[in-house]
Amino acid sequence: RIISAQAACDLSLLQDTSLHRPKGQLRFMHRSLRGDIFLSLSDLPGLLQLEAHGDRLVRYPKVPDSLEYGGIFEDLQGNLLVNVSRFSARYPSNEDWYFLHANGQVSHFSHLRAVGGFVTAVASRDFLQDILFGLDTGLKIVRNSASKVEKILYQELKPDERGYSMRSIVADTAGYLYLAREIKHWYRYDKRTGVLDTLSLYDAHGDYLDFNYCQGFVYDPRGYLWGFTSNGTDKGLGMVHRFDLESCLNTIYTVPDYIQAYTPLVDGKIWLATYRTNQTGYLLTFDTLTKSFEPFYDAQGENPFQRVFIRYLLPSKHWKDVLWVGSEQGLFRLNTATRTYTYYYGPSGSNRPNGQRVNLRSNTVYALYEDEAQQLWVGTKNGLHRFDPRSNTWKAYMLSNDVTSNTVACIVPDTESNGLWISTYNGLAFLEPEHPDEIRRFTRIDGFAHSEFNRFSCYRDDESGKIYLGGMNGVSAFYPRDLLVQAEVPKPLLASFSYYDGRKDTLITRIANLHDGVYLSVEPHYDYFNFNFTLPVYTPSTENQFRYRIGDDPEQEWIYLKNSRSLSYSNMKKGNYTFYVQGADPNGNWSEQALLIHLRVREFFWRSPAFVFLLVGLGGLVAFWFYRDRVERRLSMERLRTELATNLHDEVSGLLAGISLQSEILREQTDDEQLSTKLKRIWAASQGAMSKMSDVIWSIDARRDHVANLITRMEEHADEVLLPLGIRYQIKTYDLDLQQAMPATIRQELYFIYKEAINNVAKHAKTNRVEVALGHTDKYFELLIKDNGSAAHLPKEQPVGRRQRKGQGMTNLRLRAERLKAELTILRGRGYTIHLRMKRFIK
Repeated sequence: RIISAQAACDLSLLQDTSLHRPKGQLRFMHRSLRGDIFLSLSDLPGLLQLEAHGDRLVRYPKVPDSLEYGGIFEDLQGNLLVNVSRFSARYPSNEDWYFLHANGQVSHFSHLRAVGGFVTAVASRDFLQDILFGLDTGLKIVRNSASKVEKILYQELKPDERGYSMRSIVADTAGYLYLAREIKHWYRYDKRTGVLDTLSLYDAHGDYLDFNYCQGFVYDPRGYLWGFTSNGTDKGLGMVHRFDLESCLNTIYTVPDYIQAYTPLVDGKIWLATYRTNQTGYLLTFDTLTKSFEPFYDAQGENPFQRVFIRYLLPSKHWKDVLWVGSEQGLFRLNTATRTYTYYYGPSGSNRPNGQRVNLRSNTVYALYEDEAQQLWVGTKNGLHRFDPRSNTWKAYMLSNDVTSNTVACIVPDTESNGLWISTYNGLAFLEPEHPDEIRRFTRIDGFAHSEFNRFSCYRDDESGKIYLGGMNGVSAFYPRDLLVQAEVPKPLLASFSYYDGRKDTLITRIANLHDGVYLSVEPHYDYFNFNFTLPVYTPSTENQFRYRIGDDPEQEWIYLKNSRSLSYSNMKKGNYTFYVQGADPNGNWSEQALLIHLRVREFFWRSPAFVFLLVGLGGLVAFWFYRDRVERRLSMERLRTELATNLHDEVSGLLAGISLQSEILREQTDDEQLSTKLKRIWAASQGAMSKMSDVIWSIDARRDHVANLITRMEEHADEVLLPLGIRYQIKTYDLDLQQAMPATIRQELYFIYKEAINNVAKHAKTNRVEVALGHTDKYFELLIKDNGSAAHLPKEQPVGRRQRKGQGMTNLRLRAERLKAELTILRGRGYTIHLRMKRFIK
């Protein structure tokens, strides 16, 4: 019963006598913005509509009446979306969708099957744009562009099924397209009316030709289609068909190889690539006038494609007599006039004659296109490449991280956008060469008949700009401007934050409270960590794209992740980082807003600047303590030396002076000659002792540790020893700071070496002049003592076993030089020369 404001009445079924009085449950009832009332009952298939007066129930005629409908939803434009459901399970499952336009037209939205699940709610401003689906498993967002793609020879299939496999698309001058299936039939399609005719092929006996392995055909302006197939299941026999478009008569020319590739008709000839089961490849020309085949041989009469599997042929429109040959072994540039070639191959290719190893990611070349800039685009099994024959440079373009999405089927130029449409084995890609990182992708969810496209099966209408692509379920046609639209894309979401805790030896994943602008902390014991993103749009998640930058500078360049949805780091430096992440749907629409992530990376305390500063401070204190202790010890030693020198001078020197004075007085008062001689010896001994004591006191006196003190002492000794003998002397210094302090041990050893040398000169040399020079040269300190006399009577060093108490001066010189780690040279000849060189001790 229906109860309204007017009255209650039973449902009468006067408009359809096949309907019985309903007794089942009401699945839904909906009143549209136009006032139409739709309902579904559990025991009546079809979509039911209540007439305007509310007393008659009819089936809605524009959707199948044998299906069960589980839900109806309306957008703000008055469009309806009806869900076909299956009720065998506990909860109804989504099977199919129909779109009821507000203008009365009905469209089959089979591409929405991929939504799946149990649909509880649907909402949208316009079902032809973004649609929000509420499911038992969560929320899905679908960008609906299905109405922008026209489908020809399309069948309703499940996602894993295949329909008509299309191999070629060509056009004539009368407005018709010709479509080649892989098996059984060809078709003629009227672009103006959409009428599709089937073209069947017959052999010479009039029997229907059940061909297979059709690679395609080319259009002959004389009114023919030249097609290339195999007969039945025998791929070993290639067949060239001449199909008369007016009479529909078919003439067959056979070749003992199955045909792999072909070129358009040029000067009445078609280039064909064939392959035999014994792995022998051939390149042929087929003359459409004489109906004859001619194999190609190089200038040496050899077949250059003996073991080459040719996949694509392209006559160059810029380079005279050049035929580009794409194969599974690489790319060939063939000069048909000189019968020579150049071979380009990638890392895994073989080094054939005239070969060049280039930046080719895969040697399997499936498609070729030559643009107006004389550059060759090479589609391979692993991405797209651009080759400039003039500069011999290559550049690779990765279309996706997925292998099948990188396998190029066709390359179609877009004159409006100066981009390229690249059909692949898993979706369609649009590439602008100037923006290689911003690749837009389209798949079955965008309304295409299938996501897998075929080689050779592409055509662009130069007049309208419409592009036709054949695949595994018919032909999909579209205007590029309809797909290259800017759509709003929400900013990405942080799906998870994972890190490996080295202390716990555990991988920990955080999925809660990861809102926009979240603050995350990375502890020093995290061996590595990563972010995982998601884009809240209903597209194949593997086709979504992401990019990021670190820092707040808006001018900083984005780093493209392509289809990767994660960022991973290890051993990241300590600091605060701000990540901005943008996402794009497969169509290349980037989110205007970016996901914001604040990251703080900590480090172990012992690596922190504070700890380093503390260590430096402690080290400085310790060093200062050691330095202070060393200075104190040095000062104490100097005080001790000064005190010792003072005491020696006051006590011992005074005592010796008293002895000397007393012996001199006694010697003058006595007349005993023998006693006088003894007193003289005592006086001389005391004088010698006083001299030696003076040297000792000078050497240990800390107040005499400057260079000037050494020079003064050297002058005093020379005055005392040389001048009484009438020997003049001169002491020169160079590169010496006389006020510079010098180590006491060096000062002592240098003085005693000098003193011994002067004493030897005074005792033994017959000279009247002595020159002394000391100073620094480069890295060394040098002391030079030289006289102008004869050294013949100077003492010589004696063997160790024969040394006596006297005559040890030279040996002492050597020992003192060794203690200074110095080189000592003694020269005898015209004069006496002592040269000492040691490491520089004063800076």
